[in-house]
Amino acid sequence: MMNFQTPEHRVSMVLYKNRFDKMGESFYGRVHRSNKTLSLENLISLINERDTGISAHLIQHSAQFLHEEIMRQLGQGKAVNVLGLGTFYLAADGIVKGKNPAPSDAPPLCLRFTPSSEVNKSLKKLSVSLVVQSQHDPQIDAVRDLFTQKDNEIITCGKSLRISGNRIRILGTSDECGVYCVPQDGSEPIKVKEEHIFTNTPSLVEFFVPSELEKDKQYAIRICTQFSSGKITVKELRTTETDFYLKAV
Repeated sequence: MMNFQTPEHRVSMVLYKNRFDKMGESFYGRVHRSNKTLSLENLISLINERDTGISAHLIQHSAQFLHEEIMRQLGQGKAVNVLGLGTFYLAADGIVKGKNPAPSDAPPLCLRFTPSSEVNKSLKKLSVSLVVQSQHDPQIDAVRDLFTQKDNEIITCGKSLRISGNRIRILGTSDECGVYCVPQDGSEPIKVKEEHIFTNTPSLVEFFVPSELEKDKQYAIRICTQFSSGKITVKELRTTETDFYLKAV
């Protein structure tokens, strides 16, 4: 049974001004996340710290069997409840036009997830320990794949991508300044080459997606900058990252 009532189960939230509110009296919140997404290896290491008496090799071996079977069942069109966290299932990503559609006209498939009632119930017990109003940090509002014109969904390798937001101009002397494609699996982020960024303003950054991204893999977009305003920079590196992932195609 999940329990989010212990002191360690608290999150911080950052508030951003709602720029669509002309009165300027509302905000939207984003849960603060660390820049690293935990991989299976990270989770196994954390389990080992609890001295469960189960070897890391056995956990990883079992997880691999579980992974393979979940993929096999999904490939047969079945919904799969994973560890009581929720249900993965296949869905049609789009519509079919025409009176007599053929199988080749079917829209592409996508994977969706519905959290379990247990998870939803436990999340209500999760507390917010700190709320901070963002004043200076860069803010990503939306990511558009200019090749497909889809928002916050996919990125096309080698094609152009548009990031819209606030204070996102890439500027500064730090080598870490730039745009990154951050794999969901926790592997090394891929930095966009400086010469591949063709629009760089406080509210709009456009660039060519690195062609070396792995297709079908999920990526977040991260911006690191020392931009403040105009041509003014600050010493500290300011970082923001999408709170959603995009599928590389």
